Amino acid sequence: MSRKPGRRSVIIAVLVLVVAACGSDEEPIGTGSADPSAPTSAPIETSQQQRPAETLPPGDAGATPVGIVYAIDAGSGQAVWQLEVPFPSYPWLQLAGDRLIYSGSGVPGPIAIDLDGRQLWQAPEGSRMQGPFFVDGGELIGVAEPGGSPFRSRVIALATGDGSQRWSHDFKWYVERGEAGAVSGSADLVFVAGQQGTLRALDRATGERSWQRRFDGRILDVAHTHEGTVYVGTTNGLVALDAQDRSILWSADTGGRLISSPEGISGGNAVSWIDSDREVGFDITAIDVVSGERIWTQSSYRQYHVGDEVVVGFVPELVSDHPRSVSVWDGGNGELIAEVAVGGRIAPFSVAITETTVYVGNLVRGSDEGSGKLVAIDLPTGEVSWLTLLRGSPGVPVVADGVVYVPSSAWWSDERGALHAVDAATGELLWTFDAPTEIRTAPITANGLVFVVSSEEVRYEL
Repeated sequence: MSRKPGRRSVIIAVLVLVVAACGSDEEPIGTGSADPSAPTSAPIETSQQQRPAETLPPGDAGATPVGIVYAIDAGSGQAVWQLEVPFPSYPWLQLAGDRLIYSGSGVPGPIAIDLDGRQLWQAPEGSRMQGPFFVDGGELIGVAEPGGSPFRSRVIALATGDGSQRWSHDFKWYVERGEAGAVSGSADLVFVAGQQGTLRALDRATGERSWQRRFDGRILDVAHTHEGTVYVGTTNGLVALDAQDRSILWSADTGGRLISSPEGISGGNAVSWIDSDREVGFDITAIDVVSGERIWTQSSYRQYHVGDEVVVGFVPELVSDHPRSVSVWDGGNGELIAEVAVGGRIAPFSVAITETTVYVGNLVRGSDEGSGKLVAIDLPTGEVSWLTLLRGSPGVPVVADGVVYVPSSAWWSDERGALHAVDAATGELLWTFDAPTEIRTAPITANGLVFVVSSEEVRYEL
């Protein structure tokens, strides 16, 4: 893809040690095929469970772990419906148009649920996925459960409408799976990272192979795509490819050992991680996506978050200590906007970023276990706008329609989980919904409802 001169620089932050070197292409491996004969999921009749699940003492025979999907009224905080689902160690809940898609490691899914709490379909055997998947354009695309050989993989596409299989593509190698999943996509291609540094592009409509490129070094994570370019992090560095013809646009000197592919775009720049020589934390390196030039580097602890215009990281108070300060950098030039000591141990995943505010959840220093708070940091001033006390350890917050929805849990005690609704402008606590156990997914909002999944309970198999 040709690039127009003077286009705005887009920067990629990544964790790297060396420049990525690219090798020759491989011969075709595996085939893609539309699969009209694949099993189609029939709707499953289920009744809504309108009461908490009965629980069993640990170790009872016949016990099965279950979770509960809750639909909560966004105005009142009252439960509208709840539905029992199989519960994995790591559940995923996504919105696909007018339905929810639920899945997780070891769950016989995905499972589609309409916004009224009815289970619509469950993927049949042979079309089930493991690990995260992505939803786009009426399709679920992800890695199927392993079949005969653990060293081979299959990527499948399912229709969100009825769960039918649209196509499948077999690989003679194992597909890498990171926290973000194993596949990513653009408007017309699906990108799959595999063993031995191989990246394969599949036709989005048919699943057939479009192109393939092999790198020197293992691919670290799912590839990131932006405006016709694919950014691939490998153990030997970061490479930018033209999405259509796989030509190499540049390979970057990131200034350190690359740890992942780029995470996102901020200020017109793409951002991700590299290793550092410190005892605690990593570096965030920004690479201009037009030239591959390294623009800025900052240090963070464990995690960071990418907003449209800012990047948020964390500073540990002492070596090996949990972070207690938040750093906010300009995504375009890396300049420090704010460094705020929030007064307690930060949960690095508990961050939400909007155009005007960064929201951070943490435990209150010196308080009893179970006391947490949500802090709002104003942009661009970096001043604390407000803080609100919450019960439990805050989870991943989500901002929608002027409200911050924050799940929390007290995993160290017998306390119930909770979902809090906080006014995004003032910090006023609007309502709290009590769940019987820890809430394990980020909130999803649609049709005036908030959807979450509570953690594992145990029930008798009848």
